[in-house]
Amino acid sequence: MAPFLSIAMIILVIYLFIGMRKLVGYKQYERTFVPRIRLDKKLFAASIILLILNILLTQLSLQVYGLIITVITYSMLEKTLVLGLDYVLVFIFAFMFIDFNELSHIVNSLNIIPQLKTSFHVILLSSLLSQVISNVPTTITLLGHIPLYLWKALAIGVNLGGIGFIVGSMANIIALRMSYLNLKTFHKYTLPYFVTIFIIILLLAHHNIYP
Repeated sequence: MAPFLSIAMIILVIYLFIGMRKLVGYKQYERTFVPRIRLDKKLFAASIILLILNILLTQLSLQVYGLIITVITYSMLEKTLVLGLDYVLVFIFAFMFIDFNELSHIVNSLNIIPQLKTSFHVILLSSLLSQVISNVPTTITLLGHIPLYLWKALAIGVNLGGIGFIVGSMANIIALRMSYLNLKTFHKYTLPYFVTIFIIILLLAHHNIYP
């Protein structure tokens, strides 16, 4: 994934200095300073332990107990973490994956996806399908339609598909909610960025340069 990430980062840096000023009027924003962050060592250690515990319990299909332990632990250490949680975002996350995973099953049941045999076609379809049903369900949908040796093309395609429209990735919804941008402004940033990388990656795949 390093070449894909490098290309995306280079374009992002160029885009930050040129594209964003043209799209949203960069100069109108005042300079802001990020406040210093105080590390709570006890909370940090507890979070690491809970992360490992939740992964292990999930592997054992005991994730409910992991949730209970996590809530109790944070309630004892830092109650504001539990009270201040963005529960709306949590429910959006849950419903998004329930709905889009169902969409992936519907797409598979329709038998409309051909067997994909080239990196170009895998990247093309996975990145565009991600714009409709999100990139994680797209991965699930396409796994049964590509040979194993094209796994890198699928990984690149769904990562690329996470950019663009807001439904491309759950991360987009989180970013939008944290930044308080409206959908129109959000897509002014993301769509040109997606199209630029999309064209470059497809050209590389078409000429068998990458992946």
